[in-house]
Amino acid sequence: MKRKILYLILAWALLLSLWAGPALAEEGITLYADPRYQGVHHTFTEDDPDLQGTYVGDNAASSLKVSKGWAVTVYEFTNYEGRSETFSSDISNLGAAEIGLRTISSVRVHPPGSYKGGGVTLYVDPRWQGVRDTFHSNRSSLQGSYVGNNATSSLKVSPGWSVTIYEFENFEGRSETFTEDRSSLNWSNLGNRQGASIVVQPPGGRKGQAPPAGGGTGEATAKEGVVLYTDPGFVGTAERFTSDVMSLGGTEVGNDRVSSIRVAPGWTVTVYEHSGFKGRAETFKSDVEDLAGSHVGDDTASSIKVYPPQ
Repeated sequence: MKRKILYLILAWALLLSLWAGPALAEEGITLYADPRYQGVHHTFTEDDPDLQGTYVGDNAASSLKVSKGWAVTVYEFTNYEGRSETFSSDISNLGAAEIGLRTISSVRVHPPGSYKGGGVTLYVDPRWQGVRDTFHSNRSSLQGSYVGNNATSSLKVSPGWSVTIYEFENFEGRSETFTEDRSSLNWSNLGNRQGASIVVQPPGGRKGQAPPAGGGTGEATAKEGVVLYTDPGFVGTAERFTSDVMSLGGTEVGNDRVSSIRVAPGWTVTVYEHSGFKGRAETFKSDVEDLAGSHVGDDTASSIKVYPPQ
């Protein structure tokens, strides 16, 4: 009888340790119902759009463990929607994280080698609030992203990264480049809730790196007139012109800053070294990816003459 009671006590102790004790996380991402890696837990090795039905459940996670080399993006709502946050190391209390305690409803799991740290995060509300999405590469259209077209109100830029936001898809229209966080785009040149495409530059990336094939230079042709860009490869601040400009000093693109040019079919532009159409000059009837190899040179343009199709 005593031996039976002892076995029951041992079995109960084992059950309690499995239920509430700190558990060794399996390979992958383990969510725990309580802080400090306590309570019911569940390990994930792939995405899950709805935590309802898992051991840890929906809106229940309070801490998480991340295996070495892995990362996880957790979301406020099912189907990877709402606020989100990415973790590449353990966190003993999600109450100290931006996502908060007991708020996780879906997860995206990044196995070793698949997660790129840093990047640029766009938010639909000022002060880094609301739905957001993080980008590590160019997007010729923000439609289909969590943020969407013409919705960005604030942004965060990881150290060393930069992002150029364009007014229209395919890197067209007005643009502005950001190298640091902005809590509101209201006072930017681009304005609030603007932007339909982006060029993302990682640390050490070549200045003015052109968008990749299928989402970049071939799609960004000028539809009318000429477009001047401040960086090679048709990126940076951009402005379209359909008539002569005696001095670029008062324009958005500025004086002595032009590094590449888009020329619409049938149009022609003559670029001058000095204001008033003086100094060295060169005429272009097609796109120029980098003025550094031209006669007029890089970052030297001060005035232009624009000729429409005859």
